[in-house]
Order: sequence, then C-alpha cells, then structure tokens
Amino acid sequence: PVEHQEPAPRPQARTSSPVAVPASERAKPRIAKGSWTFFVLLQVAGLAAIVFLATVIPLILWQQRVLNATASSRASALTNWLASNARPALEASNPGAVASAADEVSREPGVVSALILSPEGRVLAPSSRSTETIASLPGLSLKPGEVATLRQSWNTDLLESARPVAAGDRSRAAIAWITYRPERPQE
Repeated sequence: PVEHQEPAPRPQARTSSPVAVPASERAKPRIAKGSWTFFVLLQVAGLAAIVFLATVIPLILWQQRVLNATASSRASALTNWLASNARPALEASNPGAVASAADEVSREPGVVSALILSPEGRVLAPSSRSTETIASLPGLSLKPGEVATLRQSWNTDLLESARPVAAGDRSRAAIAWITYRPERPQE
C-alpha cells in the first residue's frame, strides 16, 4: 500500500526576535562626536569667564580704594600745607602775605582751587577772589565757621578738603580749603 505522505514541514525562515533594549537606552539620542567637543569647549570657556570675573572685579575694587586713599592723603597734605602757609601771615596780620599764601599750593598738580577763608566765608586768598563770600563748602555741606577738624568729601570726581587754621589764640582764625582732582593712572 502506498501510503500517503504528508509533505514535510518547511523550515520556516527564522526571524530574530528583537533584543530587549532598556527604555533608558532607547530614550537617549546619540550625540555626535563634534557636538560633544563643542559642549566641553563651552564648559571650559564658561569656567574661564567665571574665574576671570572672580579675579578682575575684586582687583578693580581694590585699585579704586587704593587710588581714593592716595588722593585723600595727597589732599590732606595739600590742605595742611595751605594752613601752614596761612598761619604766619594771619599771625602777622599782613593781608598781602595772606593773599599770596595760597599761590604756591594752587600751582600743584591736581589742585583745582586753594582758598583761605575767614570763618564767615569771606575769601582771604587768593587776592583775585577776595570779593567773594562762600556761604557753604560744596561737597562738605558745612559753613566755613563749622569746620573744626580736617574734613574731606567727594564732590563727583573732585575731593573737597578743609581744615581750620589756628593763629595766635584763635583755633579757627581761618579755613584752608582745597578742591583736588586726583590724576588717574593711564591705561
């Protein structure tokens, strides 16, 4: 007898089942190598900028404080010099000598004006301004007669410095007043 044979099952083409890829791996887009380099370069540049600013800003502030302290010291010296020039002239009651007492100080670099005032505010020196009366010292917000010690204050970019001048038995025979513009270093 002839047996009926069933056709042998065909081998099926085996399809590979997809390998399970974790979800965290599938969600990450691949970054091209060039953009990774750019990202690192951007971080290095940002860090360099932060270090630069963290260094430069304190140095600029320190430099400004040093310049202001130097200007204050110079203005104090000029004010004291003006007072020492005025004292002998006031003690001698010589109006001509008082008028010329401010000339030498006013020629110094940075001095905008050097005045000797009476406690009432009348200009005693220089003689070219002897008709003026100063009611209040700008920047200091004081009347000339209210200056009892060395006083300094910034008036925009000018440093105002005033001190009393003792002569004879009066501790405030006059007021020495300097307006000083400090020279800034060249950059």
